[in-house]
Amino acid sequence: MLELKNLSVSVGEKSVLQGVHLQFQPGKIYFIVGKNGGGKSSMAMSIMGYPNYQVTEGSIWLDGEDITGLDITNRAQKGIFLALQNIPEIPGIKLGEYLRTIYLEKLKRDTPEIKPLMPFVFRRFIVQKLQKLGLSESFLGRDLNVGFSGGEKRRIEMLQIELLNPRYILLDEIDSGLDIDAFKSIANSLAELATPERTLVVVTHNYRMAEFLPPNEVIVVDSGKIIERGSSELLLQVEKVGFTAPAHIHPLI
Repeated sequence: MLELKNLSVSVGEKSVLQGVHLQFQPGKIYFIVGKNGGGKSSMAMSIMGYPNYQVTEGSIWLDGEDITGLDITNRAQKGIFLALQNIPEIPGIKLGEYLRTIYLEKLKRDTPEIKPLMPFVFRRFIVQKLQKLGLSESFLGRDLNVGFSGGEKRRIEMLQIELLNPRYILLDEIDSGLDIDAFKSIANSLAELATPERTLVVVTHNYRMAEFLPPNEVIVVDSGKIIERGSSELLLQVEKVGFTAPAHIHPLI
């Protein structure tokens, strides 16, 4: 279980989260929704451990371990993956080299007794997965994400998730910039990731994602606080009345 205990976070002098209590259970799908600047992405970045997001109070726990002081690399190694809204382009690093490196590092941690795959064996292995995603082998020789379309970047990200097999997947508005075909493709890929062993936390403004990933819980965030929690029906309410809190909604501190 991933748990936020009375979590408050600041970026510089600005408070972005205030006293957040949340539990993300294995096998469940959570939608984080709210106004722009309300703290949704800040929650994802704080969980992942980005250094400019400073915990000022409270803690983050993963499977009974306090990970508040761990860096991004250690959190990733423990099974947390964050898909960013804007995927960076990294010149000078070939996609094929990058994918082989992260895959071998994962194997080395999980099964150190297994010998690493030879480059030509890995290439055969990864080409099959690229083709399944509708991408050609030529992508392996290109610089990481450089010149890729939004949909191509997301498909590569889905491949990274498959290779790393994280247990807690945070998705920060990954539908941003996708055309309808790319959106459906990525949404279907995410639906395949929804297993009893994994937790999906979806930060989104696009409630169509719920057609492919029906959430177990919807969490509304505003001004760094949770103001409402409920079932998927809460999305319908938000679509009708917006984020202006109805009379029955009160901040959950």
